[in-house]
Amino acid sequence: MRFWLAAVLFIGFAFGCVSGCCAQGTRPMGMGGAFVAVADDVNALTFNPAGIARLKSPEVALSSMRHDGDNLSLSATGFGIVLPCSRSSWSFGVSTVHTTRKYDGFFDEFDGFDYEYSTDDYGVAVAYRLSPKTSVAASVSVTELSLSRSGTNTYVDLSALHMIDEKWSVGLLVQNINSPGRSYYDSYDYELPCIITPGIAYRPNKNTLLALDVYDQDGRLVHVFGVEHILANGIALRVGTSGMEGYGRTSFGIGKAFGKVRVDAAVASDEFDDMTMLSLSSKF
Repeated sequence: MRFWLAAVLFIGFAFGCVSGCCAQGTRPMGMGGAFVAVADDVNALTFNPAGIARLKSPEVALSSMRHDGDNLSLSATGFGIVLPCSRSSWSFGVSTVHTTRKYDGFFDEFDGFDYEYSTDDYGVAVAYRLSPKTSVAASVSVTELSLSRSGTNTYVDLSALHMIDEKWSVGLLVQNINSPGRSYYDSYDYELPCIITPGIAYRPNKNTLLALDVYDQDGRLVHVFGVEHILANGIALRVGTSGMEGYGRTSFGIGKAFGKVRVDAAVASDEFDDMTMLSLSSKF
């Protein structure tokens, strides 16, 4: 256990990490983002850190995302690693993501109509397996941003995952429990709301997965639904949808494992923008 604790601290300092945040995973993105009750790989760092307590071996992931919209272009690169402690019920994860955003003719409060800035997110998650079927986690993420003024925001999340049986599982993610504030520029500050996202997943057989998450956004219920099916040749096909009244997004994904290494790709689109994501993950 001392080895894994030392490894976590080393990686955390190497990336300047004091808390945990990660770019959205490619596999969950292909499923529309429905992953709170799945959380069975390194992507759990983002969607439900309680899931890392159920992993049997360390996992690492590198990801790249591109988002193109009418007024916004966004690119992000992310890194995440999960380190389960084989001799205890504890698991740890660290992550970092660098994001560049460019607004075109959108915020006239900025100097000119075009504006570009970047953010860096760093984070750590700690999970504990309460029983063979239940795990809980706490994660902290720090975002460093620089606009008309620089700032650092800290976010605290809690999560849980319970395996009802071999087919059914439920999860819960509670984000921003510390009600963090965010400053985009001098005249605009706001407090991020606490977001509670329950999820449920069903596995009718070993090759098929269905997942559903729901949460409230500004008084409107958002539903996120995804399906994953693994073909006989080992290729995973994914489809998902997310939306609320008056808005919807559809996503598609594909993945293939080569031994302990997996390559994933996903695309998502709606009437406003398009998003693509690639990732490489590995167990070791």
